[in-house]
Amino acid sequence: MNIYVVGWIAAAALLLAVAIYAMSLESKRWDEFSRTHECKLISVDSGDSVPVIGANGQLSFAFVPGKKGYKCNDGVTYYR
Repeated sequence: MNIYVVGWIAAAALLLAVAIYAMSLESKRWDEFSRTHECKLISVDSGDSVPVIGANGQLSFAFVPGKKGYKCNDGVTYYR
C-alpha cells in the first residue's frame, strides 16, 4: 500500500475521532446547562425531506433532522 494512501487514511481516522470527541463534549455541556437552567422540553419538530437539485441538474432529496425546543429559566427557548 502506498504511503500516501496510509497517510490519508490516518488523517481521516484522526479527523473522525476529533469530531466524535467534539460532539460528546457539546452534549455534556448542554446536559450541564439544561440541568443548571432547569430546561423543560416544550416542542418536538420531526425531520423533513426537501428536494435538492444537484450540479448536474438531477433532482434528489435531502433529510433535514428534527429539532427539540427547550424553555429554560432564563426565559430563552433553545432548539437542539
